[in-house]
Amino acid sequence: MISSLGDVIKTARLLSSRHILTTDKPSDAECGDRLGKERPGDLGRSCGLRHRHRPRLEGLETRRLLSVSVKEIPLPESDSLPVGITTGRGGDLWFTEQVSNKIGEINPRTDAIREFTIPTPRSFPGAIIAGSDGNLWFTEQLSTFGQEGPLFAGKLGEINPRTHTIQEFLLPSGTPTALTSGPRGTVWFTANAADGTEIGRINLKTHVIQEFSLPVPAGSYVPEITTDARHNLDFAGVSIVSTSESSILGEFNPRTLTARFDPNLSGIPSSLTTGADGNLWFTQTPSAYATNSDLVSLSPWTKRTQTFPLSSRDPLVSAVMTQTQDHNFWITANNESNIWQFNPRTHAVSEFPLPTNGTQGITAGTGRQLWITQAQISYFRGISPDGGFGGFVQVVGESSLAQIRYSAGHR
Repeated sequence: MISSLGDVIKTARLLSSRHILTTDKPSDAECGDRLGKERPGDLGRSCGLRHRHRPRLEGLETRRLLSVSVKEIPLPESDSLPVGITTGRGGDLWFTEQVSNKIGEINPRTDAIREFTIPTPRSFPGAIIAGSDGNLWFTEQLSTFGQEGPLFAGKLGEINPRTHTIQEFLLPSGTPTALTSGPRGTVWFTANAADGTEIGRINLKTHVIQEFSLPVPAGSYVPEITTDARHNLDFAGVSIVSTSESSILGEFNPRTLTARFDPNLSGIPSSLTTGADGNLWFTQTPSAYATNSDLVSLSPWTKRTQTFPLSSRDPLVSAVMTQTQDHNFWITANNESNIWQFNPRTHAVSEFPLPTNGTQGITAGTGRQLWITQAQISYFRGISPDGGFGGFVQVVGESSLAQIRYSAGHR
C-alpha cells in the first residue's frame, strides 16, 4: 500500500524510468488521497512533482527476419500432375491429380499419402475446396467427352474424408472451372458452356444444381470465383476476341441473381481471394505479354482499389494465392519457380526461390505451413478422337508436393 511521498516517487520511477522526479514539498495526505483517483501517467501532476528529462541511450528494436524452408514430397506416380490443393477440417491436405485421375490426401505430420480413384475415367479433376459440410468438392472438366450428356459437359465431385466415398454430379451444361464455398450450405462454380459462360450452385444437402448465364462476351474464360464479405460471388477472367483481350471482374448476387461488373481494371485479374480485412484481393497483369504484375485490394462496399507492385520481372497471369493465419498473402503462379509474400500492413514484398519449377496450386496449412502442388511440364500432346488426354493436358516430369515452413528470426 502506498502511504508516503517516498512510495509515490518510487512508483513514478517504475512507471517512467526516463524522467528524474523532484518535488515542491507536497502534502503526504493529499498525495495519498489523489493517488487512487488519477491514472498512473498523472502521478506527477497529482502530487506536485516536476519532471526533468534526461536523454538516455536505448537499444534498437528487435528486427524479425522471415526464413523459409522447403521439403518436397514425391507422389506415388511421378507423372500424376497434381493441380488443386486445399486443407480439410482435420488438417490433412487434399489435392487433385489430373493424369492419374485421383484425389490425394496427405497427413502433414507423417507425410503419409493415400489416393482415391475417381469413378469416371479421364475426368480431368482440377479445383478442389472444403465445403461447409466438411466434404471435399472438386471439378471434373472432361468427365463425359460425349459419353453422356452434352459434349464436354463436366461434373462436380464430392469425397467424404471419413469414408472416402466419391459421388459425382453431372452439370446441365458446361465444364466447371472454379469452385468456392458459398452461403447457406452451397458450393458455387463457374463453367464454360458451348453457348456461353455459366455461374452455378449445388445444394450440399439435396444436390440440386442450378446454373445462370453470365452476360459476358463470347469467347470468355472465367476460371476464378470466390465468396466475398457480403456473401456475393466475385468472379474474374478474360475475354479474347480475335487478337484483342479484355479483362472480366464481376460480382453475382445470389439473392437477386443479377451480375454487375467493375470496369476499372487495368490488367488481367487472377487468384481472387477474400482477405481477412473483408476486401477482395487479386493479382493483376497488364497483358499476357507483360513483364510485371501488381497486387490489388478492392473494397466490396466502396469499390475503392489500392494497387501494390508485386513483381517487376514475372508476369503472374495464372497466379494462385492464399492468406495465412498471420494475414500475410503468399502468391505463386502456374509453372513458376518462385513464391512471393506480401504483408498487407507494411506493404513489404519478399520473394523466395523454390527448388523445383512447375508450381500449380497453393494452400495454407495448419500452423506456419504452406503446401504447393508441383509438376514439371515437358511438352503438349494433341487430343485423340477417343477422348484420350490431349490439348488440355501437359505431359509432365516429376510430380510432388512441397511443404513450406516459414518462421520469423531475430537480428
